[in-house]
Amino acid sequence: MASSVKLNGPRHLSPEYLVDRLSGLQLNERKQEIFSDIPLLKCIETKNYASRSKIMVIMKGLPGSGKSTIVNALSSLYPWSVVCSADKFFQKHNTYKFDSNKLQEAHIFSKQSALSAAKSNVTCIIIDNTNLQFWEMKFYVDLADAFNYIVFVVQPLTPWCKNVKILAEKNSHGIDASILRKKLKGIEDLCPLYFGWFLNEADSDNILGVAENWLEMAFHVKHFEGWARRRLKIRSSQELINHFCGGSYSLQELRLLHCTSKYTAKDDQTTIDEYMNSAAVSKAIGTISPLCIVAFVITANTYGAQVVLNENQLKIWRNDEVRSKSSASTSSASSTGKKKKKFFPPQHKMGNVKIPPYRPNWSELRKRSRVTEVENDIDKIMRTSSKVKGVKAHLTLGTSAGVAPVQTGLDIMDLMELKQMVVPSGIYELSNARLVEYGHGSWVLYPRKKIIVETIFSYQL
Repeated sequence: MASSVKLNGPRHLSPEYLVDRLSGLQLNERKQEIFSDIPLLKCIETKNYASRSKIMVIMKGLPGSGKSTIVNALSSLYPWSVVCSADKFFQKHNTYKFDSNKLQEAHIFSKQSALSAAKSNVTCIIIDNTNLQFWEMKFYVDLADAFNYIVFVVQPLTPWCKNVKILAEKNSHGIDASILRKKLKGIEDLCPLYFGWFLNEADSDNILGVAENWLEMAFHVKHFEGWARRRLKIRSSQELINHFCGGSYSLQELRLLHCTSKYTAKDDQTTIDEYMNSAAVSKAIGTISPLCIVAFVITANTYGAQVVLNENQLKIWRNDEVRSKSSASTSSASSTGKKKKKFFPPQHKMGNVKIPPYRPNWSELRKRSRVTEVENDIDKIMRTSSKVKGVKAHLTLGTSAGVAPVQTGLDIMDLMELKQMVVPSGIYELSNARLVEYGHGSWVLYPRKKIIVETIFSYQL
């Protein structure tokens, strides 16, 4: 089941290594300013996190806007990274010879390079193409989803990035100002489906394993087992685990767990831009922060981990708005702005490359996880009010057949409101946890030690 391929990257970046690399980077900046403030370049915590995670950087910008300068800086700081570019197809023996008739071949080459890097578990893949519209980067986004990479779209902030006259002078393809002007008008804004705190692959695998263990432990409690047998027609702990593998989020499918800070799939572009460009959010993207898991919530339809956000995380939390099934199903883009459509042209225009199934290296994953535990104040967590900001924060671990992941947050909100109105139907003290039945098919397992896991703030495209 496990692959023989190991993650291609260092296990840990020492502070001394980072200082040395940063010093060299700063010397290079004097020669050519990078015009980028992304944490992958500036923040030691982010760089250390990236060294044990799988990150995909997708460059976006017009030719001549400064993408290559950022790519060179990233390559210098992450020497194990792989740069995938259509331009590399035209580089032979250190000589660049562009041929517009071979663009499709060039993009197939770029895609195949990225796929090869992903198969080899390279920890940092850089896509150095223009990617002005979503369809241009869609293959790489799909590849990142399939192979559990966290995606960042990086755009140069050079003073001339939208000045077609200067861009015409700087680009290496001989593209004139009139063509660049058309390309500039066609640039699409990013339209993330949601923003949130993402766990890397290794830590996601760890938490999913812990979640399975808690289900097995709960099933050995007589009253919980009786409920599962009556309500879910479950006869064993393995059937209980399988029950939460029937929906679009499977408990036994390795994927990147995340805690959504704002769901934007139904928002108009104005609303997305206001959130994404706000000072707190733009500063947070790419930064590292701890996520605190305090409880595991079990209902007939969903299984989720309840999360307590810290003060800085609450500043960018905007996910308390949807509190009921009706509001979730009827929400739509507001009339204050217009949602831009993602147009997907025929694959042959960019060259079609098939993405194969991903086979993780399980033993290597478990070596890279950095999950810690500290004492959990269960009584305090049980008293948490449903009115507290961020009370819906969670990780969706698994859902039953036909149930959407969004239902997990709604179930947690229902539970929090139920807790204010009823006395628990049953409290069962276990050696390392407390299992509480609140009635209406809602159960919560409170570990005696809460889980702290590092996350990186990003978005899903």
